[in-house]
Amino acid sequence: MPSRATELLLLAIDIGSSSLRTALFDERGQRIAGSAAIREYQISYTPDGGAELDPAMLLRAAKNCLSKTIRGAGKTRVAAVGGSAFWHSLLGLDAKLRPITPIWTWADARAMPDAERLRTLLDEREIHACTGCMLRASFWPAKLSWARRTDPRRYRRVRCWVSPADWLFCELFGVDE
Repeated sequence: MPSRATELLLLAIDIGSSSLRTALFDERGQRIAGSAAIREYQISYTPDGGAELDPAMLLRAAKNCLSKTIRGAGKTRVAAVGGSAFWHSLLGLDAKLRPITPIWTWADARAMPDAERLRTLLDEREIHACTGCMLRASFWPAKLSWARRTDPRRYRRVRCWVSPADWLFCELFGVDE
């Protein structure tokens, strides 16, 4: 068995709806003692059905967790990073890849009328067969339609629509995948 100093570790990041968690795992899949970190946060709910997270808050949570977790690595090298994230959330970035929208989470229901309209214009079964995506408020097509309809000026300023995980990985590691 390799010594801890030469062992390669996996950094795991779990971006959830209520917290962000990080930990290190060894080559056998065992969590490294003392490496787990968690930062809780809350989704902001609006009276009209919105469910949003502040991207800056999510980035701070990730940096705080990573700082604690990496201290648990010692001189051991992190060989890979894996992540999981809450599904169907959307974030708009400007030309410099800075967030200009909140994170609209999977629970945001404001795009319901847009999903209904899309179902009258498109064949939902065909869309689902091609993309795996239903025309529902939680999925990107309806969220994008809602964003364009309700705030066209900001919508035009967005240069890139991404998942929060894609943006977070780019911010933390300089990679977009």
